[in-house]
Amino acid sequence: MIISFINSLFDQFGSSITVPKTGILLHCRGKSFSLKAGHPNQIYPRKRPLHTIIPGMIGQNQNIVGSFGVMGGHYQAAGHAFILSQILDFCLSPQCALDLPRIYPNNGTLDIEGNFDLDLIEELKNKGHKVNYPALPIGGGQIIINDIDNGISIGASDWRKDGIALGL
Repeated sequence: MIISFINSLFDQFGSSITVPKTGILLHCRGKSFSLKAGHPNQIYPRKRPLHTIIPGMIGQNQNIVGSFGVMGGHYQAAGHAFILSQILDFCLSPQCALDLPRIYPNNGTLDIEGNFDLDLIEELKNKGHKVNYPALPIGGGQIIINDIDNGISIGASDWRKDGIALGL
């Protein structure tokens, strides 16, 4: 059995409300609602707020062979594509794929992690790209892939966030 799970409070500490006697913080996904009439995320009864919790599964020959999750707000979909491409197209290990420096287009600028190749950054600037170095790393993630042929599981956890890839 394979499970893909993402735990997310949204923002720094979720709603900052703790369930009494549990220590469990409640999320604040409702923050994404809008009061603006006609907005796609306008609040109304029984509507769910926009969110980016998208745990993923990897299939091969009608079998689920992996689970993964990349967190980081609106980076998540791009992060999923980036990580999967590194593993499937470039044959990187899950850990190597997670460890690579990240770049993300964000409102007309390119958010680039500080460990990115400096020559490439200069080349991007020379082509007219606006570059931003975010104060925090971009995203985070965990991956577990089952190598059916060899009977082993390969796990990886991103240095950008607290986390663990765990096989039981």
